[in-house]
Amino acid sequence: MILAPTYEDAQRYEQLQQAGLVIIAIDRCPKNLKIDRVTVNNVEGAQTAVRHLVDQGHTKIGFITGLPNISTAYERLQGFELAMKAHNLPVNPQWVQEGDFRRENGFQAMSAILKLEDRPTAVISGNNLMTLGALQAIYEWKLRIPDDMAIVGFDDMAWASSLNPPLTTIAQPTRELGAIAAQLLLDRINDPQRPFRHVILDTQLIVRESSACITPWKELSNAITG
Repeated sequence: MILAPTYEDAQRYEQLQQAGLVIIAIDRCPKNLKIDRVTVNNVEGAQTAVRHLVDQGHTKIGFITGLPNISTAYERLQGFELAMKAHNLPVNPQWVQEGDFRRENGFQAMSAILKLEDRPTAVISGNNLMTLGALQAIYEWKLRIPDDMAIVGFDDMAWASSLNPPLTTIAQPTRELGAIAAQLLLDRINDPQRPFRHVILDTQLIVRESSACITPWKELSNAITG
């Protein structure tokens, strides 16, 4: 069985092992679960997103994270916090909003950020569905991207380049994830006693127009408010 776990409780999956199933974790994996796994470097992906926004002139950056009990969520949040610290930038708790990887929560999280009197100039969204919700909130507030709010998504979907403006994203090698997971499964079936493997793949920053450079008037606004 190839699965993308959604619980941190390893016992749920150990029961499958005890039933005789060969399990391979893809994308996510609970801590302390001894199985083969293939994931992406979520920490580095989030750090890359922060570095990109900093290079564009942003110093006030928010983050929409997923549920804290899912490995992809806390790894991406960890990467965000590490990168902010590396650039000597504050992590404002009000600018970090928790979602659940669904569109509705992305909308609610971005709406909460936009209601702040002192809000960030850029936001990183933790997955593609929350990004759609965040974009909807920005449009309903009649704000311009990236002039009023820059945004970087996590997951590069086919529609990302068709948006107006096209969306900057952290892309995951999804085809490679699936191929390696299948190979790990076959290897485990053929050699049940071999050591467990954890394959970690790199992400890629796809730069489009949603994260363009901060405008001079916004820099002045940051200086006044911040």
